[in-house]
Amino acid sequence: MSSAGYPAKTRDELIARFRSTINDQHHSAFFELFLYHFLLARGCKVLEIEPALPHTTKSPDLLAENAAHQKLYTPR
Repeated sequence: MSSAGYPAKTRDELIARFRSTINDQHHSAFFELFLYHFLLARGCKVLEIEPALPHTTKSPDLLAENAAHQKLYTPR
């Protein structure tokens, strides 16, 4: 699995998390990259990385859209 296809805008932050000595950071970066590629492989379109939500300061990892144009968020 490679970060090469990951959007350049957020790629550096993802790579920094992979290089972290904190296991939780490394594991969450792997899972985020896995979900990104999994969604693409399933025919989904990733619309946004870490989208801001109006009702909270937290953000999900990804906003994606499937072939039926249904939008979904992946958990953080």
